[in-house]
Amino acid sequence: MDQQDSPPTDPLLPHFEVVWMTSAHTGLPHCKEFTAANPLVIQHRCDSPEASGDERVRIWRNCDRHIRNWWKASRHLVKSQHVIFLEWDVVCNVPLDRILSVQEGLVCSRIKRQHNPEDSWYWFREVPNLPAAMQASAIGVVPLAVLQLTREALDALCEECHDELFTSDIYCEMRTPTLLQ
Repeated sequence: MDQQDSPPTDPLLPHFEVVWMTSAHTGLPHCKEFTAANPLVIQHRCDSPEASGDERVRIWRNCDRHIRNWWKASRHLVKSQHVIFLEWDVVCNVPLDRILSVQEGLVCSRIKRQHNPEDSWYWFREVPNLPAAMQASAIGVVPLAVLQLTREALDALCEECHDELFTSDIYCEMRTPTLLQ
């Protein structure tokens, strides 16, 4: 990122900004609670397209595409170095800085590693859908409902060399963390 594109480093700004991942039919049922606990946190909204049936399942499986597309279109709106993506049904009624720390890269609730016998995970059956170079290092995040990413990680997701990867139908909780590790 060029110095002129760098976000301001104002010590009064919150460390995070939040992006709510939702759709018109689900809305944001817990946004008021979140805002009451985090009045200074800037919030954005990332709407998934409306769909039904098989198309709705495909959109759900690939929701990391919406994160990527939102960042491409909206990165200029974000002032902080860290962005937290929250699914529409997440309840957070405490200050974020009490439960999350500023860390680099990708931060999530739990990482699943395919070569760890204790990390059995249904979605590892989709490892063959990943590009061959990524298959041996496939990991998953469980769940994607709360995901913290840095600007640099989001920029990496948006690199043109990953366009083909994001056109493939690969479960989101495996594609994005495998790419970013």
